[in-house]
Amino acid sequence: MNVSFSTAQKLGFGALVGIMLLGAVFTVVGIGRVTTTMQHKVDTQEVKERHFTQMALRFAIVGSDFHRTANKTSCANSFPSSPSSSTPFAASSPSSTRCR
Repeated sequence: MNVSFSTAQKLGFGALVGIMLLGAVFTVVGIGRVTTTMQHKVDTQEVKERHFTQMALRFAIVGSDFHRTANKTSCANSFPSSPSSSTPFAASSPSSTRCR
């Protein structure tokens, strides 16, 4: 089989263009897959961050409620229900400055 130089040159050029096109297609597909994977990871991290923030807020609210309840209880226990004449300076005691 005799192939002229110009025919071989055209076939070589066609093969080179085909290889380049296949490489470009594989590159685009690979970058698309990497982009999809990274987007999924970012979405997952955002969900984790949102859940963490919600849990931290819930713990803060529970802690605040606990301290508010404990403070109300200690204030209720530290003040007598009716003022007595034996303690005229009860309002200036150290425990009263803590209960507001």
